[in-house]
Amino acid sequence: MSRKLSKGLIFSVAIAVLIGAFSFNHFKIEAQNNRPIPQKKTEVKIPEVGVISVKPSSYAIDVSGYAAVKPHYELTLVSGVSGMVESINEKFESGQVVKKGEILLTLENSDYLEVLASAEETLASAQVDLYEMQREALQANAEWKNSGMRGKPDSPLVLREPQLKAAKASVAAAEKAVASAQKNVDLTTVKAPFDAIIVERNVSLGGYIQGSSELATLYSTDYFEASLPLSKKDLNKLPSTIDQQTTLSAVLTDVDSNQSWTGVAKRLEQYINESNRQQSLIIAIDNPLLNAKGLVPGTFVEINIQGKEIDNLWQLPSSSLSQRGEVWYLENNTLANFSADIIGSDETYIYVVPPSALFEKNTQVLLHPLSSYLKGMQVQPVISEESSDE
Repeated sequence: MSRKLSKGLIFSVAIAVLIGAFSFNHFKIEAQNNRPIPQKKTEVKIPEVGVISVKPSSYAIDVSGYAAVKPHYELTLVSGVSGMVESINEKFESGQVVKKGEILLTLENSDYLEVLASAEETLASAQVDLYEMQREALQANAEWKNSGMRGKPDSPLVLREPQLKAAKASVAAAEKAVASAQKNVDLTTVKAPFDAIIVERNVSLGGYIQGSSELATLYSTDYFEASLPLSKKDLNKLPSTIDQQTTLSAVLTDVDSNQSWTGVAKRLEQYINESNRQQSLIIAIDNPLLNAKGLVPGTFVEINIQGKEIDNLWQLPSSSLSQRGEVWYLENNTLANFSADIIGSDETYIYVVPPSALFEKNTQVLLHPLSSYLKGMQVQPVISEESSDE
C-alpha cells in the first residue's frame, strides 16, 4: 500500500514539474514577443549619374548621303540615213574612249553621191538661167529708158521682173537640194558628237541599217556627276547660294573600295522631287578620265560636304541621346530634359540645339540617360573628364 502511494506521489510531482517548466517557457516567450523592437534608421541613397559639362559653340556640320555616279550626257546614237556598213573604227567597241569628231563607222554612199551630183547639175543649170535672165532684165530696162516713155510699162513682163524672180527662186531651191544631198553624204560617215566612252555598239560590219536605227550608246567624259538628295534641314547647313561661282567641295568615296575623289557642287536643282520630297545637289567631277582615275559611271559613292558653321550648338556623345530622343541635363542636381533637335551627327558626336535659356552657360548633360529617370529626380553628378567646353 505504501509502495503504491509512493509511486503516485512521484508521478504527481513529475507532472507538476512539467507543467511548471511549460508555463515558465510560455511566459518567457510572451515577454520576448512583447518587448519593443528598436527601429533602424533608413538612409535615402541619391543615385549617381555620369555627366559632361557643355556650353554652346559654333560647329561646321557635314552633309552626307549616297548616290550613283552618272555621265554628264548619255546618248543613244542613231543613223541619219540608210545604208550598208562599209567600215568600222577599231575603237568603236564597248569600253573604248573616243574623241569628238572621230569617225566611228562609214556607210556605202554611192547612191547619195549620185543624188548630190544631180543636185549640183541642177544648181549649175539654174544659175545659168539666172545669169541669162539678169542680162535680159538689164537690156529690157535700158530699152525702156531709151524709148522716151515715162513711168513703168503696163506689164511687169516687159522688164522681165517675174522671170527674174522665178530664176532666183530656182537657184535658191537648187542650192537647198545640194545642201540636203551633201548632208546625206556627210551622214554616211558617223562621227562621235563629243568625247565619249562607248558603252554599247549595236551594228556590225556589212550590216544594213535604216534611217533612225540605233547605232550605239555613248557616255560623255567632259565631267561625271552625282545627284545628292537633300532635305530642308541639310540645305540649311550649306551656303545659301550654290552655283558655278560658289566653290563648294565634296569628297566622293567608293562604298566598295574606299577610294576617294574630289568634286564640286555644280548646281542645286530648283524643284522638289515628288518621290522623296527633296532637292538634289549635283556634284561634278571635271575631266574624270584624267583627274579621277578609277571613277567610272555606275560607281556607288558616299558623298561628304563640309557645311557652314552654325551657332549655339551642343556637341554631345551619341550616348547622351535617350531612347525617346531626349537629352537629360541637371538643374541644381535635379533632372530635366528636352526633345533633341539634332542638326547633324558623325561617328562620335551628335549636334543639338539646346533651349535658349541654356545658351550662355555651362550645363551638365547626362552621358547615359535611363528610361526610368523622372523630371525633378535628385541625383549626384559624377563629372566626366571629357567636356566639350574644354
